[in-house]
Amino acid sequence: MPVPRIHRRKKVIALLTILALVLLAVFQKITSYSGSIISTDDAFKIKNGKDEITKSKDDNSVIEQDQQLPVVEEVAEKKIDGNNIALSLLDLPELSESPIIYNRIGNHRIQTNIKDEAEHVGKFLYGKDYIFSIPLKEENAVRELPMRSSDDKNKEFPKMQRKNTHKPKSSKKIADVRDVFRRNWQSYYEHALKYDEFSPLTLTGSDSYFGWSLTLIDSLDTLLLMGFREEFKDSVAYINKIDFTKILNRDDLPIFEVNVRVLGGLLSAYDLSNDRRLLSKAIQVGDLLLRSFDTYNNFPVLYYNLVENQQSRKFKFASMRNYLSELGSLSLEFTRLSIITDDLKYFQYSMNLINAVIESKDRYFIADFIPNELDLSGCSHVLDEEEISKMYNGKAPKNSKKAILINDNNNDTKIVYCTQNEDRKFIKPSSLDNQFFSLEGKSDSFYEYLLKLYILLDGNLDQQYLEFFKNSKEKIKKFLIFKPKVPNNENLLFLNEVSVKKLKENNKFQLNQSNSVSHASCFAGGFFALSSRILNDKNDLELAHKLTKSCADFDNRLGLFPESFNVDSCDSTDDEKCVYDESARMEWIKEHSNNLMNSDEKHDTKKKVVVDGENIYEVETSMSRANAPISEDNKRLDAGNAANQPIYLNNLDPRYLMRPQLVESLFIMFRITGADEYRDIGWKLFQKLNQYTAVNIKIYSFPETVNAPIKDVTKFNHGNGYDKSNYENYLESFWFAETLKYFYLLFEDSKILSLDDWVFNTEGHPLKKQKYIPI
Repeated sequence: MPVPRIHRRKKVIALLTILALVLLAVFQKITSYSGSIISTDDAFKIKNGKDEITKSKDDNSVIEQDQQLPVVEEVAEKKIDGNNIALSLLDLPELSESPIIYNRIGNHRIQTNIKDEAEHVGKFLYGKDYIFSIPLKEENAVRELPMRSSDDKNKEFPKMQRKNTHKPKSSKKIADVRDVFRRNWQSYYEHALKYDEFSPLTLTGSDSYFGWSLTLIDSLDTLLLMGFREEFKDSVAYINKIDFTKILNRDDLPIFEVNVRVLGGLLSAYDLSNDRRLLSKAIQVGDLLLRSFDTYNNFPVLYYNLVENQQSRKFKFASMRNYLSELGSLSLEFTRLSIITDDLKYFQYSMNLINAVIESKDRYFIADFIPNELDLSGCSHVLDEEEISKMYNGKAPKNSKKAILINDNNNDTKIVYCTQNEDRKFIKPSSLDNQFFSLEGKSDSFYEYLLKLYILLDGNLDQQYLEFFKNSKEKIKKFLIFKPKVPNNENLLFLNEVSVKKLKENNKFQLNQSNSVSHASCFAGGFFALSSRILNDKNDLELAHKLTKSCADFDNRLGLFPESFNVDSCDSTDDEKCVYDESARMEWIKEHSNNLMNSDEKHDTKKKVVVDGENIYEVETSMSRANAPISEDNKRLDAGNAANQPIYLNNLDPRYLMRPQLVESLFIMFRITGADEYRDIGWKLFQKLNQYTAVNIKIYSFPETVNAPIKDVTKFNHGNGYDKSNYENYLESFWFAETLKYFYLLFEDSKILSLDDWVFNTEGHPLKKQKYIPI
C-alpha cells in the first residue's frame, strides 16, 4: 500500500486558481462556497442575473432569486503553515458537473449539492423499496423543520463568539499539533487502513466496531482542516468503495457509534468539501440507521441485528434498557441530513423519539431530569413463551403482541408477548426501584444535543425544548455538582453520578452520591459555556470556568487526567467550609487497614435533606475503599492497577486513553471568552500528553514514532520513565477525530470554524449551522 502523499502542489493550485478566476469573469454569477472553512467576517456580494444579493458578515446562508440560472463556485483558498488549501468544486472533477440546487424546507431555503441521488433516498439497501412494517403515525410526523414564531423573527440569535474575542493563530503550536497528527496518520494509513482502529505498538490494526475503516472516516474533516488535501482525496476514493451494508466480526450494529462517528464524519466532510460522493454515502448510512426505527412504536433498536433483519422482517420491540446518551444522540446528524437532502424523514423519526422522552419528564424520581437508562419497548409487561405456557395454558393474552425483544445492551434477544401501553410512545425508566442520574457517558450527549440542535437550527425550535433544557440544567447543577475533599481544593468542583431510591414514606427518596469523576465528565465545562451564551446566564459561565479549571488541576496533580477516580466530598461547595485534613485522613487509613481488603466497605455516611418541590431527598454520601496498603514515605497507595495512588483518592482507574473532553472544554472556553489562559493550559497539556504517550516503534526497516494510551498515569510521576508494558496497544479513532482537532483549533485563528457558523457533534465533527432567513 503506498505511503500517503503529504506535499505541496503549488503549480496545480495556481493553475486551478487562474481557471477559477477566468470562469468567474465569464459568468459573473458567484455564490459563496457553502463548505468553506474560511471566516465569514468580510461581506461580499453574490450576483445572479439582474438581482444582486448582499451577504452580511453574520450570515452564511444565501437566498437565491432565480433557481434556473447556472451557478459557478468561487474558489476559497486558505494557507496553513505554508500549505495552500483550495476548497472548491472546481478542484474536485466529479463535482463540477453537479449544479447547485436550492430547496425549500418550511420558510428556509437550503443550499444543497444533489444530483441523481433519488435512487438512494427512501430505498432499501438491497435494491428494493423499503416499506416500514409500522410507519410513523401522521400525528407524530413533523410537517417541516421548525422555525421561529412571528414574535421571534426580529430577535437576533445569540452570538457564541463575541467580536472582541477574535484571536489570531499561533503558527508554531498548530504546526506541532499538525506534525503529531501527520506521523500518526501516516502509520495508520500504511499499516491499518482497512481496519477500524490502529494498534500502535505492533503497527497493525483491529476491527472492534464495523470493519468500515472507521478511523479513516472519523478523520476526514481533520485531514481537510489541517491541509492534507491529497490524503483527503485518497481517503474519499477509498470510502467510496466501502459497502456499508456489511459489517465484520459482529451481527449487531451499534446505532450510536455509527451515527456520531460514521454519519457525522461523512456529513462534516461533505459540509467542508461539497464532495457529492460523501453525501451519497451519508444517505446510505442514514437510510441504514432508519431501519432500526422499524418497531411497534418507531423507537430505535439501538443494537440493530443487521444479519437477522437482512433475512427476515419480524416485528420488533425496542429495548427495555437503553442508555440516554445513545438514544438521545441522533437528532443533530439526522436534522443536518434532512436539511441537505430536503427529505424530512430523518428529522421526523429522530424528533418523534426526542419528543416522547421530553413528554416523559414527570415520570421519574427527579422531575425534569431523565435517568441514565430508559425502557423504549412500550410494553406495560412482558411474558416469554415459557411464562405463557405456565400462566395461560400456552395461549397468549388477547391484547398482547408477539415480537422480538431486545432486552439489554448486550443485544440479547428473545421471542416475547408484550402487552402494550395504550400510548405506544410511553417511555418509562428501566428500573422502577433505583434510578441513576449523571452527566457522563451514559447520559451526557442527550443534554448536549438538546442544546446543540437549538443552535444548529439558529433557535428555530419550539420553546418547549429550550425550557426543558433549562429545567434539566438546573437539576444537574443542584444534584450532581460536588466539591472534592482534597488538598488545595479552592474553586474545585466536579460532577458525579447519583442514584435515587424511593422510600416507603410518601414523597421521600434516598439519594446516594457516588463521588466518582470520569474524564468524560470534563466536557461539562464547554457544555455550560455554550449554555451561558444561549441563556445569557453568567452563572453558567462561571461554573464552566470552575469545572474546566478543576479538570486541568487534576491533570496536573496526576500527571494526566485518568479515566476515572473516586474521592470524598465536602458537605458544602463553599471553600471556607471544606478543609482537607491530611493527618486525619492518614489516621483513618491506618485504623482501617485490616479491613481494606474488602473493596465494598462503606464509611463516612453523611445525611442531609434536599427539598425539591413536593419531594424530599435524604442524601447519603458513601464511598468504597480499594485494597490499598499505604506507603509512609510518599503518602501514596498501592491500589489495584495504580502504582502510586494519592491518599486523598479512594479508587482510581489510572488509564489515560487520550480522550478529548478536557481539551474540548478548553477550546470552547477560549472561543467564547477569548481568555489566553485556556490556550496556555492547553499548550502545557499538549506538550505533556505528547511527551508521555509518544512511543518509538521499530518493527520494519525504519523506526516510527506513534502515540499510545497509557495503562497507569501515576507511574510517570515518580521517574519510572518509558516502559513499553505501561502502554495500551490500541488507538481509538477519537484521537484523530477529536483530541488532535480540538488542540489544533485551540491554537488556530478563532475565525476558523467559528462557533457562530458551525456546531460540533459529540464526536467532534463540525456541521454547518442553518441560519434563519425571514422570507
